[in-house]
Amino acid sequence: MRIAVCDDCREDALSLENVWQVTRFVCISVQIVYTYANEADMLNVVLFGKTAKQWKDENPTEKGNMRDVTTRNQLLVLANLESYNAVLINQGKNQKERMELLRQLAVQQLQTLETISLNNLSKLEVKQ
Repeated sequence: MRIAVCDDCREDALSLENVWQVTRFVCISVQIVYTYANEADMLNVVLFGKTAKQWKDENPTEKGNMRDVTTRNQLLVLANLESYNAVLINQGKNQKERMELLRQLAVQQLQTLETISLNNLSKLEVKQ
């Protein structure tokens, strides 16, 4: 944004332009954070059936958040859901459609992981 001003007011105008640029950056940053939090809560609802705030209200003595007390299987499915959600967003799916597809995927993956008992697999040894 360029502001046409006389020489006497140029310094004030440049200051206003800088304020506008910083304000614009802050607004975009807040929007990104809000969008990320909104998507994270949607994935929490898909996988756990509740938002992070709902979980925290139900578990006030727990330290951390709901993702800190999940199983390996749930964390693995959550990572897959995050990736698949990005694909669905790129395909132009709305939130309702995405939630339905993500829920189907979550159920399928959790059932599969429980069948192969991923939690009972031994850890891979790292050879040096």
